[in-house]
Amino acid sequence: TRRSTRKFKAQPVELEKLKQIVEAGQFGPTGGNAQSNHFFVISDASVIAKLKELVQSAFAAMELREDLYKSLKNSITLARKGNYSFCYTAPVLIVVANKKEYGNNMADVACAVENMMLAANELDLGSC
Repeated sequence: TRRSTRKFKAQPVELEKLKQIVEAGQFGPTGGNAQSNHFFVISDASVIAKLKELVQSAFAAMELREDLYKSLKNSITLARKGNYSFCYTAPVLIVVANKKEYGNNMADVACAVENMMLAANELDLGSC
């Protein structure tokens, strides 16, 4: 029943629910049991606004090429117009990071994120 939510309520998410979601991410599989994911929970509106600004700036600076997939082209175009928001109206973000030089970093992060999205759905919360 999980779906990608692109319009969120302004109300904060309960701390207990956030803990459950992050814990689900921590239980995600990792290559060689590396367990090197880091989880950052961001609920400060000014920090989210700054992140939106930085991400929009990064997308706006990207080269718009014909061989890019549709959603990336759309993100670049919106960013150049000043209309890009990667987090929509979410009151909280959970950023998962891993070591840049670790060869399985994206797969490990992807597993954690999917676990968290399923956990959020189970808690009647939207995610994207």
